[in-house]
Amino acid sequence: MAQEALAEPVTVRFEVRLSEAAAKIKPADQLELRGNLPELGAWGGKGLSLVRGADGVFTGEIAGVKAGTKIECKVTRGGWETVEKAGDGGEINNREIVVKAGAEAGVEAMVVTMEVQNWADGVEAKKVASTATGDIREHASVRSEVLGNTRRVWVWLPEGYEQEPERRYPVLYM
Repeated sequence: MAQEALAEPVTVRFEVRLSEAAAKIKPADQLELRGNLPELGAWGGKGLSLVRGADGVFTGEIAGVKAGTKIECKVTRGGWETVEKAGDGGEINNREIVVKAGAEAGVEAMVVTMEVQNWADGVEAKKVASTATGDIREHASVRSEVLGNTRRVWVWLPEGYEQEPERRYPVLYM
């Protein structure tokens, strides 16, 4: 039998620190760890609430995790609109932790430390320059009788469209 099969379930303790930029949060903000396990909201619902200690470190625990379990997670301030980001505001990969057996970890609890660099709402959105080229025309208010609404529509016209108004062109709707 493998040693992991004999190992007792482990308590995983998360300790989250905030960088100077990320520490500029409201006192009422609730930090959560959201991830792939049911205790972390299974990427959908409410995650594991983290409690702020006197030292400013946020902590939370999941008990009874089997050795070898892969945990993927991110820190949020209660929702995906406030998910953690890199220091420059860029995306970061999910945090990945593989739970080690108590004997491997040397204790009954495994401690995972992380530092949040920034928040999704803590950085200005980067303006991306348009890469659209050609004759693109915007129609701000196109009414749809079928959908019962009004939409903005952009039309890309092929080269030479103005010079050959009678010519028929193939159309792709997106």
